[in-house]
Amino acid sequence: MEAGAYPRHRVCGEFISGEGQNSLTRLGLLDGLPTMGTCSAKSVAFFVGADDGRSAPTAGSALCISRFELDQWLARQFLRLGGELRQGERWCGEFGTGIVRASGRRAEPLTDGWRLFGLKAHARGVSLEADLRCTLCPRLCGFV
Repeated sequence: MEAGAYPRHRVCGEFISGEGQNSLTRLGLLDGLPTMGTCSAKSVAFFVGADDGRSAPTAGSALCISRFELDQWLARQFLRLGGELRQGERWCGEFGTGIVRASGRRAEPLTDGWRLFGLKAHARGVSLEADLRCTLCPRLCGFV
């Protein structure tokens, strides 16, 4: 069940780590992804506030792919395998055995009185220090 239309744009890192790749391999789905325009990420840089950041190799290669394209592809695979995708409906039942809650939200989203949020931007012609970049803004998150 999807509350809105599917697929839709979401705030996401737009990469699949080694564990995610292992899960897709077990499901027999990983081989179809390279045709979707994926690229490999082998380094990451973290920035906090005005910190210059440091680049480091990732523990393993990550696959980068548009979340919109990935969700669309996964929905097609789900339907191909006999799944039923209901759009414009919200699950109102219990989350018991056999039900997977994949809302991306925690049941209690407040942490120490602060609500964390994500921002995603796509830019062209920008030089990056690493294949992946994560920037934390302490003032916006209430850490200072």
